[in-house]
Amino acid sequence: MNKKRKVLHYRRAVFPSVEEATPHSLEVYLRNAHKKLKNVEDRRIQFPTKILEGTHFKDASPNGFYIHFTSYTPGDKTSIINITTGVPEGKVNTTTAPKDSEFMDGDVMLFVKKNHVLICSTSLHENQTEQYLRKLLEAAGSKKRAKHVTLRKIGNIDKIRLIMAQGVKAVGIDASLYHASIMRLNRDTATTRKNILFSVSTAIADLFAKDQEIKDAKLSENINTEVLFSLDGRKKREFIAERQLRTLANTILAESDKSEESGFFILTKNNDKITAENIAIKKHVTLDSFGKTVFHQDAWDALANYMTDLEEGNIIENN
Repeated sequence: MNKKRKVLHYRRAVFPSVEEATPHSLEVYLRNAHKKLKNVEDRRIQFPTKILEGTHFKDASPNGFYIHFTSYTPGDKTSIINITTGVPEGKVNTTTAPKDSEFMDGDVMLFVKKNHVLICSTSLHENQTEQYLRKLLEAAGSKKRAKHVTLRKIGNIDKIRLIMAQGVKAVGIDASLYHASIMRLNRDTATTRKNILFSVSTAIADLFAKDQEIKDAKLSENINTEVLFSLDGRKKREFIAERQLRTLANTILAESDKSEESGFFILTKNNDKITAENIAIKKHVTLDSFGKTVFHQDAWDALANYMTDLEEGNIIENN
């Protein structure tokens, strides 16, 4: 059987500060919601361009709750290739799904324990998991607090301790993501070199504009190289010290919520490089293929095993 390499992501459910007589964990909210939404059609959530549907669930009370939801576009077609021989050109066509069926766009397997959430997805972005859970809880008539849940990326505590212990030496952009620009630099004039450098520094400045002190410091004047921003006492803006760099580092971690391929990195004073890729809590596994996805039970088992590893390793808080 073919195999698929999957990534298991850890997120923590966070709720807004809304007064509630008996606030629950996400696990309890979801368990109560599924007691009300017993059938598949009850968990079929219509979005503007597609439908997210709660296909499977399993209550492992008191040790967690499992969900498998799928995504499809009603009436959508898929492309097919006609297998031919003895002709100079092939043929591409479209086909519709069988009766009472739809082509699946992607799916997500979840394991929720208290407010800990482990995710295994295929072709669906994480924000769709958040959207589905919110709409599901709303459909079940859950409290206002539950309907505004967010899934927050939590940094690996070992990496965070490393930053705290060693301090931040520099913040920069992974040059490998700018290979095309570097190749151009080798060919183009000094003027173009200066313009590209300015563009990179402006991008960093835009990213860190949320901090007024850093914004006022005009980062473009303090870029040491095309891709690195670090402390430099020779510059006039000497108040950009380690405290500001730590603020930048925290912003890097926040930006990694949007994309683990942001390219920004943190360099500690001991020259340890910390990226969005290795700051996140996640695990790579290999599972049997099931068409374009994997078997939901296999994914659930992998997620449960990973949760045990995280708990026993004290990587996540036990609440």
